[in-house]
Amino acid sequence: MFTSLTWLFVLPFSLFSIYKYYRVRVKEDLKGVKLYQPLTTILSLIACVLSFFSDYSVPLYTLWIIIGMTLALIADFLNIDMTDMKVVIRGLIIFFLAYLVYTIATFIFTGFTLLMLIPIIVMGVVFLVVFLLVKNGLPSIVEKGAMGVYGLLIAMMVASAISTFFSQNFSLLASILLTVGFTFLLLGDYEFALSSYWKDLHFPYGPILYSGGQLLVAIALFYVMI
Repeated sequence: MFTSLTWLFVLPFSLFSIYKYYRVRVKEDLKGVKLYQPLTTILSLIACVLSFFSDYSVPLYTLWIIIGMTLALIADFLNIDMTDMKVVIRGLIIFFLAYLVYTIATFIFTGFTLLMLIPIIVMGVVFLVVFLLVKNGLPSIVEKGAMGVYGLLIAMMVASAISTFFSQNFSLLASILLTVGFTFLLLGDYEFALSSYWKDLHFPYGPILYSGGQLLVAIALFYVMI
């Protein structure tokens, strides 16, 4: 039982770093962002590693999530100045690879059922609505293509998490944590896209959604097979 709660040792440090990351993003303090953005992911990675010792974890699934989160950590170090489109695209490519790992691993460990078509269709529609809103604000075909592929992927990432509710390979608690975590990641990116290329939503909490989403994904690994 104790081993399934060791993420609590990381939690206060994670919450503090998430708060600090949010503050430095709001202040546009790039030096602070360079410190706290990677730190939030590093702490989530530590939680992922601790989950190997949980009686309810699935080590192979944990390993794939660690690979994906490590890629996200690399993107964190490179994706500092989000007012620079070159920086955004560079981060987009690496985050694409990270979330591709999350999505494929989750679909594989869920196992195929016809019911998973429901979240796939629903999230496909959500993506389409968002993309139609932002596409006219994207200045080039290349950027439209990049944002489109990335936006569809993270929608499917959320669909993969919702699909775990229909699988015997994931506990209810893990499904809830994973779905909320992946949804946070999606909302953070969709909000950025809408505010940048459609209209300003005046929503400054994207950093909390990103770092909080990664933390919830890490915690979910402790309870996959209760």
